[in-house]
Amino acid sequence: MCWPARARRRPRPAAGRRPALPRPLKLVVWGALGGAILVGGLTAPLVVGLALVTLGLMDRRWAWMRRLGWLSGLPLLALILGPWAIAATVSTDGEVWRHALNDNILARIIRGEADWGLPGRHLLLAPLLLFPLTLMLPAALETGLTRRAEPGVRFAVAWLVPAWLLFELAPDPMWHQTLPLYGAVTWLAAASLTRPLSRVSRWAGTALAVLGGVYVLGAALYALSEFGGEASQAWATPTIGLTLAAAAIGGFLLYHRMGVAAVLISLALGILAHASLAGLMRNLEPLWVSPRLKAAMIETGLHPVEGRLPGPVAVTGYSQPSVLFLFGSAARITDEAGAAAAIAAGRPAVVEARQDANFRAALNRLGAEARAEDRVEGVNYANGTGSS
Repeated sequence: MCWPARARRRPRPAAGRRPALPRPLKLVVWGALGGAILVGGLTAPLVVGLALVTLGLMDRRWAWMRRLGWLSGLPLLALILGPWAIAATVSTDGEVWRHALNDNILARIIRGEADWGLPGRHLLLAPLLLFPLTLMLPAALETGLTRRAEPGVRFAVAWLVPAWLLFELAPDPMWHQTLPLYGAVTWLAAASLTRPLSRVSRWAGTALAVLGGVYVLGAALYALSEFGGEASQAWATPTIGLTLAAAAIGGFLLYHRMGVAAVLISLALGILAHASLAGLMRNLEPLWVSPRLKAAMIETGLHPVEGRLPGPVAVTGYSQPSVLFLFGSAARITDEAGAAAAIAAGRPAVVEARQDANFRAALNRLGAEARAEDRVEGVNYANGTGSS
């Protein structure tokens, strides 16, 4: 006798409980977190932690956190970060950790050196850094406010809002701090395109598209006038033209209810504009202080690899991590007294102009003398201060 085959049925999850995430997906999430830590330090786990806590508070449930794959994720995180930690320790002779302990937000708050800045600075920069998606910011905001009951929208809100508020209120602001949150903004912008856009979102988006284009245009012209040379001028024209085209065409299409077309065309033009802007920035020599600093040390024979003077080089004032990675164990971040002690011991030192007076005073206390062999002028783009 022949019997009809029975279709296999997947077991349904128990009532009130959602199905567990597949293990490969959990490992992808933990691996992405490890990569984010390698790129941006502790910002990534801070954003993730705030999102998890906010979701728990919004849903009034916490049991789901047990199913995030901690037992397999934490070892994977250690496997990703371990080699980097060992390499950074060996190549910098442990200086990267001393620098991290002495030059962080908490340490500067305790020493009274923190710059609290102006609240709202990241919001003012958003039209520039999000360009050309600037035209979708009003629609993304409206979606986050009106569709919080949807799981995807609620997740994006939990990802975006608490971390953004923290970065706005935190001391020592850096313009790129909120970049990990832009994924949530684009998530909300994409969700807004699934429904017809309101008149307010379309009009406000058109205005912001123009504003974002003006921002990028102004930034390009300012960078060209302040730091540019002949090599960078060739990149300025396509940057300006593509930026204006992305803003004008995207805003026009959005105003006429063609939201998807506005996003696709403005993104295509915006990517080309950013590529041109990258070429422009690459030729702005004053912004790239660390490579020029290393080249000057080698040219003058002061770099320890030349064999004339012992290392490590004492660096005070310009304390960017790029110095440690370019010099490796041949450099050590210190203060003015440490730089003076290095000179007294026959080692070279790099002193930023703002620390020169204190450095000279420390030299006098030690009865030592120093002679400047070269000078490198530039701008510390991480905090916007001049360096020389």
